[in-house]
Amino acid sequence: MGIVLALGAIEEVGPENLPFPVEILCFGDEEGVRFGTSVAGSLALSGQTRAGALDAVDHDGITLRRAVAEYGLDPDRLLDAARKPSDFLGYVELHIEQGPVLDRAGLPVGVVTGIAGSTRAWMSFTGEAGHAGTVPMALRRDAFLAAAELALGIEAIALRHGVVATTVARRRAAAVAGGRTVASGPAQAAVRRPRPASAWRRCPPG
Repeated sequence: MGIVLALGAIEEVGPENLPFPVEILCFGDEEGVRFGTSVAGSLALSGQTRAGALDAVDHDGITLRRAVAEYGLDPDRLLDAARKPSDFLGYVELHIEQGPVLDRAGLPVGVVTGIAGSTRAWMSFTGEAGHAGTVPMALRRDAFLAAAELALGIEAIALRHGVVATTVARRRAAAVAGGRTVASGPAQAAVRRPRPASAWRRCPPG
């Protein structure tokens, strides 16, 4: 949507009517789905690429460096993408809402009041694997249930504070040999806390 809408906006305004040039940028994989490195394009443009960013590895063992090279680009020139704020008169970013709020309100467009940064953390739960048919509930130490309680707790906190942006807990339980009759020993949870205010993202939940 971003590129098409940007081109449509420029066409509507008419580039010949503008006293300055316009550049259209498209950032890829800003969510960090493949390599787990969020806002990689934005970081490169703003000159804030993190050290070792090209060493990130996807689920298939392919590094970001290799992926960039296979796409036909030179990964060693990543830092060349950096631009100075003084190079621009202004910056406008278009983004699809990815949610139902505008649609339910019957509004065609919205203007954001802030950009939510994310605080992310991985937590590991260590329980004790046991047979679900013979270990009584009161004696179990099921790591998956602990992770589930975490998810419900995060949801309650978010609702209590009126959080609009998503707060996510993703559970991954590893039962012994993948058995369905095994109370899980280990489990992991990934927590993401997006919020415009850095102080709120860094404070303990509660």
